[in-house]
Amino acid sequence: MKLHVLSDLHRELCGFYPDAAAVREADVIILAGDIDKGIKGTAWARSAFPNKPVVYVADKEILRAEDLRTALLTATYSKNFAPHVRTFLDEAPVSQIADVAEQLHHETGVNRVALWQHMRDAVRAAYTVRDIWL
Repeated sequence: MKLHVLSDLHRELCGFYPDAAAVREADVIILAGDIDKGIKGTAWARSAFPNKPVVYVADKEILRAEDLRTALLTATYSKNFAPHVRTFLDEAPVSQIADVAEQLHHETGVNRVALWQHMRDAVRAAYTVRDIWL
């Protein structure tokens, strides 16, 4: 498997255009560190690498399990966590999202319908694009 790793691009300071040949040869793109300001990095990654799986490892803020749990239960989270929430809701297998929802329902007693509505609200706040959320 060929990886194309890019880190600390700081696109907010200057543009960056990936090497087309390196991208074409790569099986997976890994973006690490400060790619762009806020959630712009994930939007750029989608447009720059539309046909490649992308692993996005954000810098600065680490999303703990409890933070994701709160985000999914309440649809509220720090804007610094938006890339993490977006990645989970956009890219995790649907079966995994359903398993997480079911686990949260059993652990907290939150109604399933309400829980899925909170996740849809989190999706809107994170500007996700996955068809299942439309």
